[in-house]
Amino acid sequence: MFSVIGGATGELLLHLNETNADYFRKILVSIGLLALLYYFYRNNNFGKQNIKWGFIAIAIVIGMALTLNNDFADFKFQLSFIYIAVTVGLIEEVIFRGLVFYFIDYLHLKSNRKVISQVYLSTVIFALAHVYNLVSTNQDITQTMIQVTYAFCLGSVFALCYAITKNIFFSVIAHGLADLLSAMIGGSGVETNVILNLNNVLGLMLLIVITVVVNYFAVKGILRNQD
Repeated sequence: MFSVIGGATGELLLHLNETNADYFRKILVSIGLLALLYYFYRNNNFGKQNIKWGFIAIAIVIGMALTLNNDFADFKFQLSFIYIAVTVGLIEEVIFRGLVFYFIDYLHLKSNRKVISQVYLSTVIFALAHVYNLVSTNQDITQTMIQVTYAFCLGSVFALCYAITKNIFFSVIAHGLADLLSAMIGGSGVETNVILNLNNVLGLMLLIVITVVVNYFAVKGILRNQD
């Protein structure tokens, strides 16, 4: 319903071109889903728990994004980058974090298992969703695997941030900033554009190490608080 209304409004009333109408539709869908989550899942989407961790997670994500996108020689900025980053950050966090967490919350699992399931099932789904770029953009297998790895690493931090803070807007901000940095520095939009030189291979390995360390301490803290 939100998608149909957004598409009709963007194309028929606002006379946006196909690309902008699609982004407008996604924003309206995101806002509609946020409204539903606010009504049905308020305490787990708009809470004020561990706000400090929210800002720490954003800083970690920025560092992770810069680890793989480190060639400032190709730096460029367009206002459309901000528009796209906000749109993608909002829609993907609402779907891959908000909705997945919401549905898993209804499973009859122990508290600690439920949180871990929410974090890693949402992360795996988010990462695997990028495999679709093999078909949608004809992206080659190497770049797709890099993108899936990158999505898994960042997605785990987005999910942990959401699980700990109980506030989806921290993960939305982190996601948007990661996409913005990827576009400005790495030249990556929907597709990934990573040259497999020694610098980037080491960067990818460092990204994985950072992910393991962050996940270890974050999960340890979650489980401790569940006891």
